Amino acid sequence: MTQPWIPEHPFTLDKVRLWVNRHIPDLADAHISLLGQGWDNVVYLLNEDTVLRTPQRDLALPGFIRECEALEHIQTCLRTPKPKLYDLSYDIHPYPVSVSGFLPGIDSVQLGKDVLCENSAKAMGQFLATLHQIRPKQNLPIDPSQRGDLHFRAQKLLSLTSDPLITPFLGISHITIPKRLALCHGDLHFLHVLLDSNGMPQSVIDWGDMCLANPLIDLSILFLLWDSNGQMALIQTYRELGGELIFEELLAAFILALFLNRALHLYSEDQQKIPLQLYTKRQWDRMLQNTSLESLRELARN
Repeated sequence: MTQPWIPEHPFTLDKVRLWVNRHIPDLADAHISLLGQGWDNVVYLLNEDTVLRTPQRDLALPGFIRECEALEHIQTCLRTPKPKLYDLSYDIHPYPVSVSGFLPGIDSVQLGKDVLCENSAKAMGQFLATLHQIRPKQNLPIDPSQRGDLHFRAQKLLSLTSDPLITPFLGISHITIPKRLALCHGDLHFLHVLLDSNGMPQSVIDWGDMCLANPLIDLSILFLLWDSNGQMALIQTYRELGGELIFEELLAAFILALFLNRALHLYSEDQQKIPLQLYTKRQWDRMLQNTSLESLRELARN
């Protein structure tokens, strides 16, 4: 696997200070700390209440711009960032920077919860049902990363692991996925769902992969954060609020969940993020030990 998490244009702390002095002089003396760094973007926290975010590689820029434009219009039961986009200062950083309020919460790795409760699953079901019925106000790409392409994702998964336990899920030459589109987060995994101290979802972050796609690409979160009881609770809530889901989409969502887990596991190994590495290992074992084709069919029937 290549290393897409390596920045092409790092936005260092020194550059942040220069940028703040120019664009937000009232915060020139702010305390600045690194809040997070993903594959595409880096995030800094100013004075515990203001967030700066910017891409660090070319591929992330279009999604970053779309995210800043679209999030203003997204209202759900969970909080989302409402970023303000600032003009480019190319002499400091080759990409624009967004500023938004800080959203409190921690991810499931930091919280130390491998599986969340059923009430949290219902909250996520409500969030997804609402999101997938929003009519976006701007044009969005159609599944640009092919996350809803079952066959493509199966091949990508095979490129990351030779674990024989995935074999039963890959006999999919006859499976087709319905061609329906909804507004999707596009990269919904456990690092992008912020929780309170009880494990209840509070906020959803990192919307740079927002797109139109089959809703299954967001429903992969089913398997990453919940056991069978939570999965059933999420799906029931999702359907009660107008969401649709069939077996073929559940199978594709599970394969995508395995892919996301494996990609994050390899990232954690490369970057020596031990808590994330251990978490993804436990998660991988849990998903494969507790999921079968029959359990996916049963989940789809309920």
